[in-house]
Amino acid sequence: MSRLRIALERYIGMRQGLGYKYDGPAKRLSEFVAFMETRGAETITNDLAMEWVTSMGRQPSWSIRLVDVRCFAQH
Repeated sequence: MSRLRIALERYIGMRQGLGYKYDGPAKRLSEFVAFMETRGAETITNDLAMEWVTSMGRQPSWSIRLVDVRCFAQH
């Protein structure tokens, strides 16, 4: 299990412990961590985050995905 995956599990646990349902963000962030793992990246960078955010091609979801990644990266 990668460092990012462990950090994600802790982050999701913290958010859920604070009373957030967090199902949607947890799924998106799990996809982001899988994306990072396929690239062998252990550190979240702006370039990798933007590559993942824009990979789906649907602009309306970009801001939601970017907020998820930004909050996770700050954690």
